[in-house]
Amino acid sequence: MLDFAFLDILTGDKRGLLSRKFFLDTVAPLFYRPRVKKIVNLNPLAINGYQVLMPLGKGNWSALNGDTRGRLWRESGQLAEEFGLPVLAVNRALRFDPVQQAISVPVTWGNYFILALALVLAEEVINHYGADKLFLVGDFPGLPGLISLLGDKGVPIVVQSFHPGRYEHIAHHMLYDQGVAMSVGYFHPGSWSPGDAVLLFDASYHRFILGKKGSLLIGLTDDSRNHAPELEQSLAHQKVDGSLKNLAPILEAHLVTARRPPGHYPQKKVALDWTPAFASTPSPGAGRFTHPAFSGLKAAGSSPGDQEGGLDPADLAVSDTPYSTSRIVSYRLVADKILAVRQEGERLNLWGFFLDKDFRALYNTIQGIEVAK
Repeated sequence: MLDFAFLDILTGDKRGLLSRKFFLDTVAPLFYRPRVKKIVNLNPLAINGYQVLMPLGKGNWSALNGDTRGRLWRESGQLAEEFGLPVLAVNRALRFDPVQQAISVPVTWGNYFILALALVLAEEVINHYGADKLFLVGDFPGLPGLISLLGDKGVPIVVQSFHPGRYEHIAHHMLYDQGVAMSVGYFHPGSWSPGDAVLLFDASYHRFILGKKGSLLIGLTDDSRNHAPELEQSLAHQKVDGSLKNLAPILEAHLVTARRPPGHYPQKKVALDWTPAFASTPSPGAGRFTHPAFSGLKAAGSSPGDQEGGLDPADLAVSDTPYSTSRIVSYRLVADKILAVRQEGERLNLWGFFLDKDFRALYNTIQGIEVAK
C-alpha cells in the first residue's frame, strides 16, 4: 500500500543547449515533464510512496515562465490523483513558487513538521541540558506560533533577524497577552554565550556564523541533515537526498495519512495562500483560550485532527511567505497546528528517531550542518 507521492527535483541543473532559457519553455513540457520514478521506502517507519521526479534543477525551474511551471505543477498533481494517493509531499526547494496553486491535491511542504521538530528539540535542550537563553534565528512562516508554545518553558526567548522590525508587534502582543519573555534584535552571533541554545531556520545566515563556537547550534534549514540518521540513511540508500528539504515534507505527509481509511480524502483543490501573519489582534474566538491551558485539538477556527486520529492536509497547507497582509491568522491557531503535528508524532513514536537516547545528546548540531553549494 502506498501512502503518498513525493515531488522531487534534481540536485543540480540540466546543462546543454536544451537547458537554455530560449529553448527551456518549449522543451520542458515534452522532455522534462514529471514522471513516476520509483517507490521510496522509509523502512524504519514502514511507509511507502511514489517519487514523482521533475527532471530539472532549481535553477532550471526558476528560469521557466509561469505558464510552463503551472502546467508542470498540474501534471504533478494529476499523477498523484491517478494513483489514488491522498497527498503530495514536495521538495522544499520549490516552496517559493507563486504558481503552486495550480496543484489539485493536498500538498505538504514540511513547514509544520519543522516547527514541531523545533519544539521537540528545544524542550530536549531545556529539560536535559539547560539553556540560559533560546535564540531563534532567521525568518520562517509560523514562527510566532512556536514562540507561543515555548513561552512557558522558563527560558528567555530572543528572535534575531536581518529584519527585526517584522517581529516587534508580535513581541509586544505576546508580552502583554501571554507574558512571554521575548525580545527581538538584529542578527548578532557575538551575543550568543556558551550556555545559550540557537535554532537556525534560514540558511542565508549560516555563512555569518562559520567558526562560531561555544553555543549549542541546531540547524533547521532546508539543507541541514543528521537530524534522524536512521531515516536519512534509508533515503540515501535509495539515492534520495535525506536533508530536511525532503525529510520534512515526507514525514509531514506520513503524519497526514496515518490511520486514515481508504477513500477518506475528498478530491478537492487546496488553497495554498493560507499564511501565518503577524497579527496584533487574535482572530475571532482565539481569546477564549490562553497558552498553556488551551487545547491543541479544539481551538476555534482550526481542525488539526479527526476521530480517526490523522491530520487533515488542508489544515497544514501553508505558503512560505512569512509576512503576508492578505490574510491575518492568529499565532494561537498556528500554535494549535504545531501541537497537532507534535502530538501525532508522539502517537507514532516518530520523535525518537531525532533524539540520541543512548548518549543523551542531540543529533543535529553545528557539526551536522551542510550548506548547499
